[in-house]
Amino acid sequence: MRRLRWFFRHTANPALGNAVDRLVSHGGTAILSETPEIYGAEHLLTRRAASRAIGERLIERIHWWEDYTARNHGAMNNNPSPGNKAGGLTTILEKSLGAIAKGGTTRLEDVYEYAQPVTAKGFVFMDTPGYDPVSATGQVAGGANMIVFTTGRGSAYGCAPAPSLKLSTNSELWLRQQEDIDLNCGEIADGRVNVDQVGAEIFAAILATASGQKTKSELFGYGQQEFVRGSLARSCSDRSSGRWRSNGLKLSAVVLTRARFRRWVSAGPAPNRARRLGKKKARS
Repeated sequence: MRRLRWFFRHTANPALGNAVDRLVSHGGTAILSETPEIYGAEHLLTRRAASRAIGERLIERIHWWEDYTARNHGAMNNNPSPGNKAGGLTTILEKSLGAIAKGGTTRLEDVYEYAQPVTAKGFVFMDTPGYDPVSATGQVAGGANMIVFTTGRGSAYGCAPAPSLKLSTNSELWLRQQEDIDLNCGEIADGRVNVDQVGAEIFAAILATASGQKTKSELFGYGQQEFVRGSLARSCSDRSSGRWRSNGLKLSAVVLTRARFRRWVSAGPAPNRARRLGKKKARS
């Protein structure tokens, strides 16, 4: 059963990439993140960059992370997660090949720093840590109004600021957690469907969720305190250009201004602030 957990390279991730291509073809924007998890496979993105400058910005972000880990006596090409090892991965470099698949096949239109407003149409990359809640917080602060999350070991992350669709990479996980996971991509590995069929299903789920259909996390009222920025998130936001706008961003049933959410992301910890933001309707 160990192998099945890491079928993400063959099931959920390429299926999500297929859905991303569909979204981009209809004029939408998709944000791939978690810079440490593309390490070693970044060339697969730079060769898709719309310009040399965009590719170089991605490499600059890689170099920043290499410096950050070196200063903390670490390395980018190791495998720090016990879950990664238990699932059968040998290195983070191997995992990066699967992570890239989530970005589909279209041109890389731009590279953004943490929580920086995303203005480009199409497929883009945002520099974030690999920790899921911190990464998603930066995406939402940058303008994302939906999160699509693949999991092979059963992450229950909900991200209440924006609807969060969770995709299972294997049917074993789906059978255990289908009350919390929105779609099973493990049927690809089971031989019942192909990547293109599941990609179409994911895209349909994205449209339905954008039109008001509740995700499993929303039905459970889950994820109300899952905005996480942390010290590393603040250091990432300090490196951004600071050109933050205050256009209204509709987050599910709550309306926050982008500027207010970004101020919260870059601020220090405050008790119960997430709970207050989840309940109070801000002025646009």
